[in-house]
Amino acid sequence: MITDKGSIKTESVSVESALVVYRKKIKIIALIMLIVGSVGLAAYIALSTAFDEIKWLTALLVFAVPFTLGLIGTVTIARVHKREKLKPVTCRCEFFADCFFCKTKTATSQQETDTDKFAYADAVLKSENEKYGYIYVLSRGVFVPFGKEDLTDDELNAIRKNFRKPIRDGEESAKLENYREDGNELS
Repeated sequence: MITDKGSIKTESVSVESALVVYRKKIKIIALIMLIVGSVGLAAYIALSTAFDEIKWLTALLVFAVPFTLGLIGTVTIARVHKREKLKPVTCRCEFFADCFFCKTKTATSQQETDTDKFAYADAVLKSENEKYGYIYVLSRGVFVPFGKEDLTDDELNAIRKNFRKPIRDGEESAKLENYREDGNELS
């Protein structure tokens, strides 16, 4: 929603649930690689045990690559999800014309909040789905999700425009103000 400061403020979202949606395709690919690799390696072991003199069976060892990559991907994603559940974090973004802010709050300490200021030149709008947008800040290696459910098309177009993403012809974008340190208190 557009604030009286001329910025767009998003709703507060759970970082864990937003990233679960983002990693869904990666998780499925890792599981498929793990299954294909497992079947291939099992076939190699079974066939090489039964037919010792066939030379081409060593070609089935190529299935070790998808098995290894699938195993690494599956274990890594499981560990990241487990770590995110131990320390739940919510995130709220505020977009100005020249920069944007990400305010994070840890669920264990409702009083403590961290507010980070980022320049649009240091960040990339990676992807969007129906509920979330995902920003990757290159200079800090931070992945920031933001909620899209309470934003209008004009507000989303303003955000996309600031990240140098194309907007459809004929569509309008909301007008944003530059950040001013004197009167802008982030809430």
